[in-house]
Amino acid sequence: MTEEQLNKKLAEWAGLSLKHDFKPIGFDNMVECSKCGIGKPPLFKYCCLPNFTQSLGACFKWLVPIAIDNLAGSDCLVNDARQNILDMWLGEAKNKELNALALCKAIEKLIDGG
Repeated sequence: MTEEQLNKKLAEWAGLSLKHDFKPIGFDNMVECSKCGIGKPPLFKYCCLPNFTQSLGACFKWLVPIAIDNLAGSDCLVNDARQNILDMWLGEAKNKELNALALCKAIEKLIDGG
Protein backbone atom coordinates (compact mmCIF):
# COMPACT_ATOMS: atom_id res chain seq x y z
CA MET A 1 0.00 0.00 0.00
CA THR A 2 1.36 3.42 -0.93
CA GLU A 3 1.53 6.28 1.55
CA GLU A 4 -1.23 8.07 -0.41
CA GLN A 5 -3.49 5.01 -0.13
CA LEU A 6 -2.71 4.69 3.57
CA ASN A 7 -3.51 8.39 4.11
CA LYS A 8 -6.85 7.93 2.35
CA LYS A 9 -7.67 4.82 4.39
CA LEU A 10 -6.83 6.57 7.66
CA ALA A 11 -8.80 9.68 6.70
CA GLU A 12 -11.89 7.63 5.86
CA TRP A 13 -11.55 5.72 9.15
CA ALA A 14 -11.28 9.02 11.04
CA GLY A 15 -14.38 10.33 9.26
CA LEU A 16 -12.63 13.12 7.38
CA SER A 17 -14.26 14.26 4.16
CA LEU A 18 -12.60 13.49 0.85
CA LYS A 19 -14.96 15.75 -1.09
CA HIS A 20 -13.65 18.74 -2.97
CA ASP A 21 -15.48 21.55 -4.66
CA PHE A 22 -13.52 21.67 -7.93
CA LYS A 23 -14.05 24.07 -10.77
CA PRO A 24 -11.89 24.24 -13.90
CA ILE A 25 -10.01 27.50 -14.35
CA GLY A 26 -9.41 27.13 -18.07
CA PHE A 27 -5.82 26.23 -18.84
CA ASP A 28 -3.46 23.25 -18.55
CA ASN A 29 -6.00 21.09 -16.67
CA MET A 30 -5.76 23.37 -13.62
CA VAL A 31 -8.63 23.38 -11.14
CA GLU A 32 -9.54 25.44 -8.14
CA CYS A 33 -10.77 23.84 -4.91
CA SER A 34 -12.72 25.98 -2.47
CA LYS A 35 -10.79 24.32 0.40
CA CYS A 36 -7.28 24.11 -1.03
CA GLY A 37 -6.72 26.72 -3.68
CA ILE A 38 -5.42 26.07 -7.18
CA GLY A 39 -3.80 22.82 -8.30
CA LYS A 40 -3.59 20.15 -10.94
CA PRO A 41 -5.23 16.70 -10.74
CA PRO A 42 -4.54 13.90 -9.88
CA LEU A 43 -1.94 15.02 -7.31
CA PHE A 44 -4.48 17.54 -6.12
CA LYS A 45 -7.05 14.83 -5.42
CA TYR A 46 -6.45 14.47 -1.67
CA CYS A 47 -4.87 17.82 -0.96
CA CYS A 48 -7.37 18.73 1.77
CA LEU A 49 -6.46 15.72 3.90
CA PRO A 50 -3.80 15.80 6.58
CA ASN A 51 -0.63 14.03 5.48
CA PHE A 52 -0.71 11.49 8.29
CA THR A 53 2.30 9.47 7.15
CA GLN A 54 4.50 12.58 7.34
CA SER A 55 2.99 14.41 10.33
CA LEU A 56 2.96 13.19 13.91
CA GLY A 57 0.90 16.27 14.77
CA ALA A 58 -1.86 15.18 12.38
CA CYS A 59 -1.72 11.64 13.76
CA PHE A 60 -2.06 12.78 17.36
CA LYS A 61 -4.79 15.29 16.49
CA TRP A 62 -7.01 13.03 14.37
CA LEU A 63 -6.06 9.34 14.66
CA VAL A 64 -4.69 8.55 18.12
CA PRO A 65 -7.76 9.78 20.07
CA ILE A 66 -10.05 7.60 17.93
CA ALA A 67 -7.72 4.62 18.28
CA ILE A 68 -7.65 5.06 22.07
CA ASP A 69 -11.46 5.36 22.19
CA ASN A 70 -11.85 2.23 20.06
CA LEU A 71 -9.45 0.21 22.20
CA ALA A 72 -10.83 1.58 25.48
CA GLY A 73 -14.31 0.56 24.35
CA SER A 74 -13.23 -3.06 23.89
CA ASP A 75 -12.62 -4.23 27.47
CA CYS A 76 -9.47 -2.15 27.81
CA LEU A 77 -8.79 0.79 30.13
CA VAL A 78 -7.69 4.11 28.61
CA ASN A 79 -4.16 3.81 30.02
CA ASP A 80 -3.93 0.25 28.68
CA ALA A 81 -5.18 1.47 25.30
CA ARG A 82 -2.47 4.14 25.22
CA GLN A 83 0.15 1.56 26.12
CA ASN A 84 -1.11 -0.84 23.43
CA ILE A 85 -0.84 1.88 20.78
CA LEU A 86 2.66 2.81 21.97
CA ASP A 87 3.72 -0.85 21.88
CA MET A 88 2.34 -1.26 18.35
CA TRP A 89 4.07 1.96 17.26
CA LEU A 90 7.38 0.72 18.68
CA GLY A 91 6.84 -2.56 16.86
CA GLU A 92 6.41 -0.78 13.54
CA ALA A 93 9.35 1.60 14.03
CA LYS A 94 12.38 0.80 11.90
CA ASN A 95 15.71 1.37 13.66
CA LYS A 96 13.79 2.77 16.64
CA GLU A 97 12.58 5.75 14.56
CA LEU A 98 9.24 6.75 16.05
CA ASN A 99 8.03 8.54 12.95
CA ALA A 100 4.56 9.24 11.59
CA LEU A 101 4.66 6.42 9.04
CA ALA A 102 5.32 3.85 11.77
CA LEU A 103 2.42 5.22 13.83
CA CYS A 104 0.14 5.11 10.78
CA LYS A 105 1.06 1.47 10.14
CA ALA A 106 0.34 0.62 13.78
CA ILE A 107 -3.08 2.30 13.58
CA GLU A 108 -3.77 0.52 10.29
CA LYS A 109 -3.21 -2.78 12.10
CA LEU A 110 -5.80 -1.71 14.68
CA ILE A 111 -8.24 -0.86 11.89
CA ASP A 112 -7.67 -4.23 10.25
CA GLY A 113 -8.10 -6.04 13.57
CA GLY A 114 -4.45 -7.02 13.93
